Amino acid sequence: MSLILKPRKNMKFVNSLVLISLLLVVSCRVQQNDTSTLADLKAGFNNPPMSARPKVYWWWLNGHVDTLRLKEELRAIKNAGLGGVEIFEIGLKAESDPNDVIPAGPAFMGEESLDAIQLAIEEAGRLGLAVGMSLASSWNAGGSWVKPQYAAKTLYFSKTSLADDFSGKISLPFPSITSGVNGKPRDIEYDATGRPAYREEVAVIAIPAGATNLMDTTSILNLSKYFDAKSETLTWKAPAGKWDVYRYVCSNSGEQLKRPTPKSVGPIIDHFDSTATEMHLQYFVDRLQPRLGDLSKSALKYLYLASYEAKEFTWTPSLPATFQKLHGYDVYKFIPAIYNPELFASQTYEGFNEDFKKTFSELMINNHYRKSKEICNRYGLKIISESGGPGHMHHIPVETLKSLGSLDIPRGEFWYKRPYYDKDSVDMVWLVKEIAAASHIYKRGMVEEESFTSYLDWQESPADLKTFADRAFCEGMSRLVIHGFPHNPQGFGYPGIAYFAGTHYNDRRVWWPKVKPFNEYLSRISYILQSTDFVADVLYYYGDKVPNLVPPKNTRFKVGPGYDYEIVNTEILLKDLTVEDGQLVLPGVGRYKVLALRNEPEMNPDALVKLKALAEQGAIIVGSKPERSAGLNRQPQASSRVASMGNLVWTSKKFDPEAREKGKIYANTQPIEVLEALKVSPDFSYQQQQANGLDYIHYAKAGTIFI
Repeated sequence: MSLILKPRKNMKFVNSLVLISLLLVVSCRVQQNDTSTLADLKAGFNNPPMSARPKVYWWWLNGHVDTLRLKEELRAIKNAGLGGVEIFEIGLKAESDPNDVIPAGPAFMGEESLDAIQLAIEEAGRLGLAVGMSLASSWNAGGSWVKPQYAAKTLYFSKTSLADDFSGKISLPFPSITSGVNGKPRDIEYDATGRPAYREEVAVIAIPAGATNLMDTTSILNLSKYFDAKSETLTWKAPAGKWDVYRYVCSNSGEQLKRPTPKSVGPIIDHFDSTATEMHLQYFVDRLQPRLGDLSKSALKYLYLASYEAKEFTWTPSLPATFQKLHGYDVYKFIPAIYNPELFASQTYEGFNEDFKKTFSELMINNHYRKSKEICNRYGLKIISESGGPGHMHHIPVETLKSLGSLDIPRGEFWYKRPYYDKDSVDMVWLVKEIAAASHIYKRGMVEEESFTSYLDWQESPADLKTFADRAFCEGMSRLVIHGFPHNPQGFGYPGIAYFAGTHYNDRRVWWPKVKPFNEYLSRISYILQSTDFVADVLYYYGDKVPNLVPPKNTRFKVGPGYDYEIVNTEILLKDLTVEDGQLVLPGVGRYKVLALRNEPEMNPDALVKLKALAEQGAIIVGSKPERSAGLNRQPQASSRVASMGNLVWTSKKFDPEAREKGKIYANTQPIEVLEALKVSPDFSYQQQQANGLDYIHYAKAGTIFI
């Protein structure tokens, strides 16, 4: 049996134990093809393929590269047992290089930059290494080639107060361009009139002066049809009373790349606009193809979108139509509440805000991530992204599992000795279980993790890092992307130059000549986890919120010692989840004894209908009864439907396998109680298990169990 055990105690590390003898626990029924599969697994374990070997972020600091050293570093990477690189050009914080030791390289994706990129990709191909490439100089997606119509956007507004019984024409001023969230003037392109080069009228909305705590939009008026944008004049006969009239205009937010190299400054794209995404990715393809030829035959295999970390409030021109299509009502009269939530009663505002967030989620998933996948696949490439976070620190406007599932390869991250605890002492930069769940339920076959991110410059060794890798393996990681390998041109000596964050995992480290066995260890475990199937007894439906971040394993949701769980979202629950012989089944993914529901008062009505059907087919489902539907769509009927169906389906009785209530969901039963009643033993147990907290993970293939 292969044991991968990682200690856990209140999310802090104690001594680890990892046994990798790979003694196979084989079932009594081994078919001939199973024997072949096991032989393949053994061969792959002995000599892991490149696809299982760790990759590294290859930091090109300030875009300054030395072509001779590029070749030397690629050979060092290959000889150390690694599988590939991701070219990641990055600028430096001023305090990281106060004396300007590292010169500025050429503009990213300019001809000189492309010379180095081409050389690196071709040399990597000669060595059998795979190459990925970040789609920006730093992050988010963007660059100097992004024109205003494709750049990130926001809303601006002006306010005009009207006296009692207004009737006639009035000029509505163009909104002032306010400062950015950093308090500085926005970096926006202006035209000869002094106004933003890109601007688009959105709406003119009238609100009764002093209105607050409104239950609905009945008293709010959309005056857009009475406004002449050319003359900037409103012609209107107002109902009795005083009115505040708001003119909303969409224009660029001015948000720039986070840390570009000195010659690569530029705006980020509108991540919610498919035309902006297509322009951006096509720019890379058009620059690379003339040099590399058919990209599908080159060593360039992946393009990479870093986690979305924009700070500004976002708007995109297609939002109103998408909102209407998704939720069945108009967004325009709710725009004032974006800036003044007290305009509406809290329940009304919260309902709108749920719908608003879900709209952004769908826009980003469809217009950015799925569009990126479509374009990459067109040219034989794959798209990778940390599309599910870290959302606790940044604005992640997506339903995370759905977003990660829209990619070819989902990626998360975990840090080395740098927890970021929330109020419940949950480490919110440990993003592994979320990515594993998305990869499993969307059948992506790979769980990549940005690994060992750190602020402890040159203070760690493989012995220190192993414990963290073991814990990530126990949450589902199946390939490491080590953060990172700083490129060091000639003349910088030892330990060389480095990006301010990350474990500096390069050939300037004292321990580098000894690192290959550690890389082999990581590769062997990764290979087995890539080649086998995750097994869990419990399926956990995590609800329908946005962003719905998944915390680390066994924190906010836990089955019990020695049991594990898979996570499912609304899309996969509705589309794929079935019942066979009393077990819940995700075809091609897994079989589960019980479905546990997130305990929250709101539930998607369509999900509730599906849960009812599953229960009637014999599924065991546990969780608290919902009270209402989220959002404003079809309200109050939707909430009434949820409440009445909840009363019909839920039971307060404890689950008893000898006295099953068919078609019922158990409100007062925990998943562990179901498993114990069914006599489902833990995957892994030992004496004093509650006190010590060793972790594990369960995989299977061809009748063989890997724990």
